[in-house]
Amino acid sequence: MDCTCSDEEIPTRGQQIRHWLNYNGGDRKYAVLDDGGVEYGTWSDLGIQEAGHPVLWINWNIGLTQRDANDVIEYLNEKDEVL
Repeated sequence: MDCTCSDEEIPTRGQQIRHWLNYNGGDRKYAVLDDGGVEYGTWSDLGIQEAGHPVLWINWNIGLTQRDANDVIEYLNEKDEVL
């Protein structure tokens, strides 16, 4: 687990994730868990899916649930599955 750089450094979350992967070795299977960026108002504004990242949207009002965790674990354990 880690976090990406600030919006001031790189404007969209999708680009921030790509930057992190490039710096930290992006050759492993990963998934992005995101609460949709309440400050942006909508999930589509973040550029995560547009950048091609596998993402699981977490309900910001509830937080990470056991079902969310199970979905990510299942995805990470399977080969070439789409989240």
